[in-house]
Amino acid sequence: MRELDEKIQCQKEKASQNEELNKLDIEERHLKMDLHQVTLENAERETNLKIRELEMKEREYSMQERRLAHEIETSQNAACLADVTQLVPKGASAEDMERILNVIFKK
Repeated sequence: MRELDEKIQCQKEKASQNEELNKLDIEERHLKMDLHQVTLENAERETNLKIRELEMKEREYSMQERRLAHEIETSQNAACLADVTQLVPKGASAEDMERILNVIFKK
């Protein structure tokens, strides 16, 4: 009888240990899922930050491009104006100069 009681007690302890192991396994799975979720969220944040950095660089490059285009246009206009002023006869009135420039620039 005592041997049977010991076996029953041993089985109860094993069952209790198995139950505890099952709980720990479930907890481990939940923790792994939480870790995976946090990892995904961090990756998403890093990706969003990288996207913002690239968008800022794109805006910066776009501004530089516009600034350079303006500088090129300004220098081309200045060179063109210098060439055109050579076509205007010396001593021409402001009205004559305006008419000549309007014809040249087709305004």
